Amino acid sequence: MPSMPLSQGIHQAWRKSYVMRKNMTARKAWNSALRVLAFVTARPGIGGVPLHIKVDISPNCQLRCPICLHSTLTHAERTALPPAMNLDTFKQLVDQVAGRTLVMSLYNLGEPLLNNALIPMIRHAAQAKVNTYITTNFSMRLTDAYLSDLAHSGLTLLIVAVDGITPATFGQQRIKGKLAVIEDNLRRLHALKHRDSPRVTLQYLVFDHNRHEVPEVESYCRRMGVDHALIVNGTDGTQKPWLQQFAPRRGWLPRKARRLPLCGWPYLSALVSPEGKVYGCCHYRMDENYLRVAESRPMGDIFTASFDEIYASEAFRTARKLVHDPARHGPQPDHFCHGCPVLQEDAP
Repeated sequence: MPSMPLSQGIHQAWRKSYVMRKNMTARKAWNSALRVLAFVTARPGIGGVPLHIKVDISPNCQLRCPICLHSTLTHAERTALPPAMNLDTFKQLVDQVAGRTLVMSLYNLGEPLLNNALIPMIRHAAQAKVNTYITTNFSMRLTDAYLSDLAHSGLTLLIVAVDGITPATFGQQRIKGKLAVIEDNLRRLHALKHRDSPRVTLQYLVFDHNRHEVPEVESYCRRMGVDHALIVNGTDGTQKPWLQQFAPRRGWLPRKARRLPLCGWPYLSALVSPEGKVYGCCHYRMDENYLRVAESRPMGDIFTASFDEIYASEAFRTARKLVHDPARHGPQPDHFCHGCPVLQEDAP
């Protein structure tokens, strides 16, 4: 696929930044400035809370997409997944960062609509002026009442992931999904939308099998009542599973430092698990966080420390040092970031 023109890339980036820009206040702007300053100057001790927090409200999913961990789970592993986040845990998190964090994405590897508390969660965040968005497969039969609640919940952005706009292409990635159900949900949601309803984005991951459809995605969005498309190239045009893409690297062969840190997560974001544990990112150690929780490496817990304390902790300071210069500050074999492919290559 040809590279995206610069003007189109800037336009897409500006549209995506809507979830950050909405409900901006002086206090949010100040926290954002602190975090960006920390990142660009590689100063791990500058205070504040994340601009963006990914909240894993629902670990389970009804689809079996080949790229995702859910396609490999046995029945025993599926039943052993962590339970969905409850409303009290979510409120604890929101209340710790309200007024400073710009946005929360209420999903990780699972389907957020499977959490029965999703609508109250969104409403609580909206009351606290914390923007929210979800990425959903939208492949379940939703009532008009539920779609109306979603449209009036205060959600900032709804991203519907399809990766195919015909049954032949859709079915190659979204295993067990139903394109006709998604389209019906989209049309009915569009009819229920009002001025304060969430913007709706169609996410289309480009693989070799669906590349030919890309020129038709924008017109498809117009037919479905979708506001715009988010077209993202797959990592290498294949369906290489995330567990392989982000697998820990062996040995210790650190990547070279650059002018800016190699990763922005420990400066700008964080992942919160269903039970309130805080991790460094959503890409790495996903199998431990889901399947081997006893082996996971949390960097904090919102029930034993405030997010300010967690983000200023030695664990996060170490992460920031590692992403600035892995060779100088590593290895850190007991740390969450150790073995991350962003920071090191496989040693011979």
